[in-house]
Amino acid sequence: MRHSEQYGNPPVSIMVFFRYIRLTPAYTLVIFFYACILNKMGTGPLWNSTVALDTEACINNWWTNILYVSNYVNTNAMCMVQSWYLPCDTHFFIIGALLMTLLHRRPRVGQVALALTTLASIAVPFAVTLAKHHDATVLFYRDFLFDPRSDVYFNDVYIKSHMRAGPYFAGLIGGYLFFRFRLYEVKIPKPWAWGMFILGNILLQVVMFSGAIFYMPGRPYDPLESAFYAALQRFAWGVGICLLLIALSSGRIAFISKVLEWTPFVVLGKLTYCAYLVHFIFQLFSLGGDRSPKYVTNYLMFLLTAGDISFVFFFALLLYLMVEAPFRNIAKLIIFKGGDYPTKENSAESSGAGATQTSMFNGV
Repeated sequence: MRHSEQYGNPPVSIMVFFRYIRLTPAYTLVIFFYACILNKMGTGPLWNSTVALDTEACINNWWTNILYVSNYVNTNAMCMVQSWYLPCDTHFFIIGALLMTLLHRRPRVGQVALALTTLASIAVPFAVTLAKHHDATVLFYRDFLFDPRSDVYFNDVYIKSHMRAGPYFAGLIGGYLFFRFRLYEVKIPKPWAWGMFILGNILLQVVMFSGAIFYMPGRPYDPLESAFYAALQRFAWGVGICLLLIALSSGRIAFISKVLEWTPFVVLGKLTYCAYLVHFIFQLFSLGGDRSPKYVTNYLMFLLTAGDISFVFFFALLLYLMVEAPFRNIAKLIIFKGGDYPTKENSAESSGAGATQTSMFNGV
């Protein structure tokens, strides 16, 4: 077996296995904490309607999380509300890996398949929103924030993989084009880099702030408008992110790239998955344990935010060092049996989809 086949373009089954081993142990430990420990750590007037509710959900439905089907099975009693995106990303990863393999082996067929899949990721939200008269986007009103699992939009639209695939496939296209045209070697002109950077930022700002129009009191509901917005908002966000990444990777906007490549940011970046898993614990504990109303000031919000971030990343570091990193290394030893792990260098030696496939492996 050639080196590029053995390491540069790992099989889909290996990529999926590696991803599962990397994500699941830390995920399982946090679910265990929710189910067995969290509810015993405090009390409060809202404890039973917040913390105890999550504990019961994890006791009954932990298995849907471990199988990464929690966004389709028993969604009204989902364990760890914030975990809804993990099954989405798992489903996207499997489809993306299959598409990249097809692009590598049969480029023309793969290009057609990627185009059709991307069109479907836009068409499905449009059709579902239009047919069922859903809101154009999630509306963060009190009832939704108090218990998202009881919200119809959350269960039928917000957490479903088929409704959120657009930005992922925008990213696949961006990654494929990046490697297909060897933009890691060919420096794009500086005006082009700045143009992509500015356009990407404009797209992100438009998506971020345009949703405010749907909060306007008394504004009539337009099914067609809502369908178009639901279909395009997330795909446009993915395109904006791709433009930013390609512009910054060109090396033409050096001062921003250097800031983002600053070592503390790189370290924090490695902790983001574990921070994602544990951050809601502190918010639940604070909400469920409150015994009196708070007068909200900017100073208080700063203290709460700083404390929340500090605690979250401290425990994320512990979880990363004790669980995520060891299991990731064990998976590498199992898969490669002491051999070399795919790197950016041999990734760059591959072409197009093969390099993108290896990059997906490096990022799982």
